[in-house]
Amino acid sequence: MQARCLLTGPGLLGELQPRLNASGIHTAHDFHTRTTLDLVESLDVPYHVVQRLREQVAQLTAPPLVTASAMLRQQGDAAHPLPTRLPDLDRALHGGFPCGSVTEIVGPAGLGKTQFCLAAAADICCSPPILAGAQVLYIDTEQKFSSLRLEEIARQRSPEGRLAPGDKERLLESVLVLRPRHSHELLARLQALEASPLPLSLVLVDSVAQLARLDHGPGVKGVVARQQQLAAVAARLKALSRRRGIPNP
Repeated sequence: MQARCLLTGPGLLGELQPRLNASGIHTAHDFHTRTTLDLVESLDVPYHVVQRLREQVAQLTAPPLVTASAMLRQQGDAAHPLPTRLPDLDRALHGGFPCGSVTEIVGPAGLGKTQFCLAAAADICCSPPILAGAQVLYIDTEQKFSSLRLEEIARQRSPEGRLAPGDKERLLESVLVLRPRHSHELLARLQALEASPLPLSLVLVDSVAQLARLDHGPGVKGVVARQQQLAAVAARLKALSRRRGIPNP
């Protein structure tokens, strides 16, 4: 059970569920941020009952222990990085986009970040594909995605300078485009994708900062709100990358 998931369970936790809900305690995070005295007063139960409840919640929410050798085996079984096909960048990234993590591409406006994202999508989906049956999620917050430009880049990067029969259709069908209007829409979609059966090989976000700028105005409060929003999106992207084992530039 994750800290933000609903707090439910058998035994004492189930018996006290109505009181927990009435006290505004719905998740493990809500529970752990309350002091023992707060819980005694809110739930109207003795101290020893709260202690038993803490033990049960801890058993449900604590992450499992993993040995160092098991972690080493997991790292050895991890997928190889996805190459960018830019030699200098691949060397800097030790082979390409690392799976299970977030890679941030930073640069001034007009540098070519959108073109880079389109090229990454084309490389993964086109023949010869980097990954057979690959699907790419392109999150287009700046409304800059162009199917025509994607096809053009794929054609230019093909060894023959053209797309083989069927490649155009496969490319356009393999790139899924999401255009959220607000950050809460993006966060909801990313959370849903963690358990989605979609065979995603890469998630591209162009760009993370755009929605934060649109959702919050200037001034100190706006800056603080934007930073909090960016942190929430980054955390969700990282969780998605780790759970699905996919790169996320």
